[in-house]
Amino acid sequence: MLCTGNFIGAFNTLLMVPLLPLVVLDLGVSISDGGLLLTAPMLVGALAGLWAGPAMDRRGRRPLVVAGLLLVGVCNLAMAIAPSFWVAVALRAGTGLGMTALFPATLSAAGEYFSYRERGKAMGLAITAGSSAPLLGVPIASVIAGLTSWRLALLLVGALAIGLGVLLYAKLPHDRPTGEAARAALGVRASLRTVMQHPAAAMSIVAMFFQAGYWFVMVTYIGALFFQRYEAPAWALGGLNSLLALGIMVGANGGGRLGDRLGKRRTAIVSTACCAVFGTLITTAAPVVWLALLYVILYAIPNGARVATAQAVLSELVPGLRGTLSTLGAAGQSLGASMGSFLGSVVMGTVGFDGLGPTVGVLALISTLVFWRWVHEAPEQTEPAAVPAG
Repeated sequence: MLCTGNFIGAFNTLLMVPLLPLVVLDLGVSISDGGLLLTAPMLVGALAGLWAGPAMDRRGRRPLVVAGLLLVGVCNLAMAIAPSFWVAVALRAGTGLGMTALFPATLSAAGEYFSYRERGKAMGLAITAGSSAPLLGVPIASVIAGLTSWRLALLLVGALAIGLGVLLYAKLPHDRPTGEAARAALGVRASLRTVMQHPAAAMSIVAMFFQAGYWFVMVTYIGALFFQRYEAPAWALGGLNSLLALGIMVGANGGGRLGDRLGKRRTAIVSTACCAVFGTLITTAAPVVWLALLYVILYAIPNGARVATAQAVLSELVPGLRGTLSTLGAAGQSLGASMGSFLGSVVMGTVGFDGLGPTVGVLALISTLVFWRWVHEAPEQTEPAAVPAG
């Protein structure tokens, strides 16, 4: 049931990628300014995560997930009639607030229900739920937007989010999978302090910041890249999301299982290094469209493996506060995504599309270095952080 929230979160975020050229044309702004429509929800979600994670550990996932889905739905319905660009940005920021707990709730549940030995596989399945949105939902919505209006596509997304919110309110159990007294007793400050004082946990969040940064440098503008450089039709841009989602699903499931066998940390490091190579090639060594598409899928597959294995490592570092740590990780990713979208807009305004690939490569290498140097797997190399009594 929680995976449905993950689905909506991914749907809401990635739908704006193929719609971006249509939205900025209708609202009269540039492509680089339009990046705010992706940056705003991520920034708001990152800030809200400082409260949402400890709240999830104390009160359970259900209230935050249900409220988040309803807020995402209402904001999308309102954006469908937004009269100006800045109103649209504000409403997109509102969806970011609603999405704060959706992905972390799924990941923290995977950490509690599955042993660490098979958690890479579990994380891969959780990530697959999110990837199914761009694989199935986003292309359909993109075709609707291309043939009718982007506003109609947002109406459909808003109605779907509200419907799922009502369904989860009726069906999702009230109780938490675990109910440790220590976790329930900790306040927001104590929860955050416990997580951030664990070196590997803190640096894993930094690594995720750069991982999301390199991903969104490219993903924010990949629709515009194929629309302008390769003259792809607007209705077909959703296919890029399908290609990225397919790569993420293959990488998350294959990489998660591989990490369970060969080591999750090792798999995450190698996968991120592969992202640096193929992300660079997308805009620097693809004179024809089929080669660009090949690099896109080769960029997405190791990124899926990286996310599944890195999240599995993260989930065991502070077991008693998985909600807090998952939400802080998501906050780091949101900030990184905001940074990546902003950095991409700067690169677009100065260098153009050619500069996006090398920027991806640099950020991916930084993420690789941070993870290799400071992040270790708790069961083998460090002790999990203790959660103090309240």
